[in-house]
Amino acid sequence: MDLQGLRTALLVIDMQNGFCHADGSLAKAGRSAARLAAPIPACRRLIEQARAVKIPVIYTRAVHDPDFAGVSPKFRERETFQEIVRLGFVVKGTWDAEVIDDLRPEPADYVLDKTTFSAFISSGIDVLLTALQIRNLIVCGVATPICVESTVRDACQHNYRVFVVSDATADMDPQDHEAALRIMQRNFAWVVTTDEAVAALGGMVRRAA
Repeated sequence: MDLQGLRTALLVIDMQNGFCHADGSLAKAGRSAARLAAPIPACRRLIEQARAVKIPVIYTRAVHDPDFAGVSPKFRERETFQEIVRLGFVVKGTWDAEVIDDLRPEPADYVLDKTTFSAFISSGIDVLLTALQIRNLIVCGVATPICVESTVRDACQHNYRVFVVSDATADMDPQDHEAALRIMQRNFAWVVTTDEAVAALGGMVRRAA
């Protein structure tokens, strides 16, 4: 994993109560929140290492308005849509939309809300990355074939070098997770492990010393 000495940031995608917590809305809807919570220890390692070497940690949060007015036609036409509305799935300003406590942001971190799968469409992330002079993005979070892949595709097309951490991402369907990793590796990003990412970040300190 070669960061090429370029400015790097860690991007933590949608590790929220609604997705990952046993009391979150997806779990209440009978979905496998445990699978989405599985990357928490790996995400924590990445976050701790990023803070240790003083690279920016950027969180995204998927949010909906209380009336769900801005959701896509495909989302609205799902059979489960009314149940999602009833449960208040990641509604802005609620506990469901907050980052899970195990990965709580610190004051120096950045937290961006988004209303679309890709952070590059609705969160203003490209403005932030440009201001921070970032060229490398290390990406973790959920869900691999949805918000992770959508954001990674757009990051690639905005000319960022993107590294997706395979064991720090997840989906409710393991086969979809693996398929998304293969697609990203082939076309949009380098797929790496947490150990490789942590070692690469540690190497930044050794080179600076």
